[in-house]
Amino acid sequence: MANVPQKSTQDLLKQLQAQCAAQGQAVDAESLLQLARQQLQAESDEQTDWCEAAGQSEPLTTRLKNLLKDYPADVGLFKEMVQNADDAGATRVHFVWDTRPLGTQTLLSPEMAAWQGRSLWAYNDAIFTDQDFEAICRLGVGGKRKSSERIGRFGLGFNSVYNLTDLPSILSDETVLFLDPHVSHLRKMGASIQKPGIKLRFLKVNVLEKY
Repeated sequence: MANVPQKSTQDLLKQLQAQCAAQGQAVDAESLLQLARQQLQAESDEQTDWCEAAGQSEPLTTRLKNLLKDYPADVGLFKEMVQNADDAGATRVHFVWDTRPLGTQTLLSPEMAAWQGRSLWAYNDAIFTDQDFEAICRLGVGGKRKSSERIGRFGLGFNSVYNLTDLPSILSDETVLFLDPHVSHLRKMGASIQKPGIKLRFLKVNVLEKY
């Protein structure tokens, strides 16, 4: 109604009131306004249905599937992690194959229980900045494009981790990032198709009290 001139609204109210009176219907002011809103909305829809947003798009999971054809599950995965560490200024890099059994009682969502088994840890002694976290969430648009000195900072190669898991996570300083491209594990936490993951600043709250 905001885009309709006031005179038009008043004319419509009078028209509806006359129609109801002709049909012998007693309509109060609120019902009359509701009828007017419905008719104005219908007219507005008719005027705008000729144009809608459109364009080329591709599901994130499809894009990742195609990327993995160029980044198979081999030694290249470790090279990508080393490159990222080097770009971040790390002086140490360690890989740990963790076979410890993990609990499933204090998780962000019940769906994450399936991922509490064996895991591969890629550790380095650098600290992620806010810009680093933003870069890694932009698929294929990493910080390396801004500096010729960086050899692999969060570019396409990072996505080689999806050869091993559907739910990679990154822990640095007071922040942990969970990436959930299928949006099948963290939807209840707020993950969506538009933003398929969550980022927690766990020192700001007691996470265990919340989950």
